Amino acid sequence: MQSSLQNKMLKYLTVSCRLKPFWVLRPTEKDRDTCLCKTHENLQCKADKMYAENAVRKRDLNLLVQDIVCSSDNKQCMYRECPNCKNKKVETFEEEKDLHGNQTWWYVWKYRREEREKRNEQGEEHVTWVSATVKEMEFGTISTLSDELNKDLQHSARHFFNIGHQYKTLRFLTENLDEGEIMIHMDFSENYSCKYQKEIQSVHFGASQKQISLHTGVAYTKVATIPFATVSDNLKHGPPAIWAHLAVILNYLKETTAVDIVHFVSDGPTTQYRSRSNLYLFAVKVFEYGFRKATWNFLEAGHGKGAPDGIGGALKMLDDSLAVVQRKDITCAKDLVEGLNALQTSIKLFTVADDMIEKEANELPKNIESVPETMRIHQVLIN
Repeated sequence: MQSSLQNKMLKYLTVSCRLKPFWVLRPTEKDRDTCLCKTHENLQCKADKMYAENAVRKRDLNLLVQDIVCSSDNKQCMYRECPNCKNKKVETFEEEKDLHGNQTWWYVWKYRREEREKRNEQGEEHVTWVSATVKEMEFGTISTLSDELNKDLQHSARHFFNIGHQYKTLRFLTENLDEGEIMIHMDFSENYSCKYQKEIQSVHFGASQKQISLHTGVAYTKVATIPFATVSDNLKHGPPAIWAHLAVILNYLKETTAVDIVHFVSDGPTTQYRSRSNLYLFAVKVFEYGFRKATWNFLEAGHGKGAPDGIGGALKMLDDSLAVVQRKDITCAKDLVEGLNALQTSIKLFTVADDMIEKEANELPKNIESVPETMRIHQVLIN
């Protein structure tokens, strides 16, 4: 019986594949959703489960947030400071349908400390603790899940407002820049792995796999949009490296455009752009480059992806074509830039030497005072 059913299923799949229209494509690894926001995904998992259990009428997060505020455009409401709606909750039906005691489960992304075995340079194994992001299944009643959903919506309403406000403001700024203003949106791309046109087996593994650091971005002026990338054999991404990578593009922009106001836009990792060392260098460097006013704008956590990531992806595809199509070895930053310039790409390319990063590191004071509540800072203004 089971064998007959399997044969019928196999026949059905075979016929389906043969009759499949040409525009229907098989899913690939590229179709996965990646780099998603942890806050949004945890909320969505709970909303989806509540919807599947018929405990709520909607699962769209924006609609759920609108149900607990007077207006999603009102900062006071979204920051849960409005006296009229600060205690308002999403309407659920677990008690009406007698679901509140039913057991269920849902997924949660969380950080966890884990023990990992590592091997040191001498080949000796030792145990170390690492922070890992894991997706775990949690269990509870529908009532518990309802309480979790409402609690998370209360905390996340601020997050939703900040995202919308930032996108609107940055779009307005980009479209209304004055003659002397420039906006630079930037990010470190994932390091590029060097490629030889022909490789022996051992080159593909371990320390033989050399990498190149890519700092990508787009500079917007009133009359032009300038995509750029700075490339280095030095893999450091800290504040001195940030300003070494910025130095070449700022010098280029000062030579080619007449600007005295700069707006930086980036994501907010506390070891890079949002660190106290970077804030110190920002306060000092903007005047050294002749700017009279500057802002640094940190995008909301989990929502820092944008044009720089597109630049990084485009460069990596072009880089791979150099090794495959043009049969060229890419072994260092210089090879990469020379190869890409030969392709006449519209992206402005610059190399950053080790000594430039060391120079910025030497200018950094030893004891910089910490900045309180760094994660709550979304804009730093200097004038």
